[in-house]
Amino acid sequence: MNVVQELAHFLEALEYQVLAWDRKVIDTLTGNTEVFKRFQQGCPNTKWRIYSEIKYQGLN
Repeated sequence: MNVVQELAHFLEALEYQVLAWDRKVIDTLTGNTEVFKRFQQGCPNTKWRIYSEIKYQGLN
């Protein structure tokens, strides 16, 4: 599953919504395979922590 699909599934959103709203998150996860792997394998709390740190706190 690619980054957009993974985020859409987690957020219960459509892929085009993720593309419109979460470019920063997509770019960060695409560029950091280790963080993306942790996101994929994480529980919902872990996924939310990673997502929110990137989106709201600027994790790079």
